[in-house]
Amino acid sequence: MELLIKSFLLWSLVLISGCNAAKEVTDEQQNRQQMTEQNTKDYSSEGFSKIIMVRLEESECPFVMVLEESKERLDPLNLDEGKFSELKNAEQEAWIKFRRLRRTSRCPNTSPVQLLEIKN
Repeated sequence: MELLIKSFLLWSLVLISGCNAAKEVTDEQQNRQQMTEQNTKDYSSEGFSKIIMVRLEESECPFVMVLEESKERLDPLNLDEGKFSELKNAEQEAWIKFRRLRRTSRCPNTSPVQLLEIKN
């Protein structure tokens, strides 16, 4: 009988300590996630869209922006203006505000846009 009680207490102790260890790991993961969210700002509430710049070799439009959420391809017509020229690094991510233009695109499968603002 005494052996049964000791076994029960031992297994209870193992189960309790195991639950606490899992809780600590979950807390650490949650803290890391909060730190990551603080480091990567989200400007979507301010009307910005996150894009990735893609360089197209041997094309009429040398750069195309790909919207992160919808994967839509945009043709920025005013990319050569001073404040937007920093976007010309391929595979760069940025937050932009843009206005769609009602005209034909220079590149296939893209929508022409005018850049309004940028946040890196």
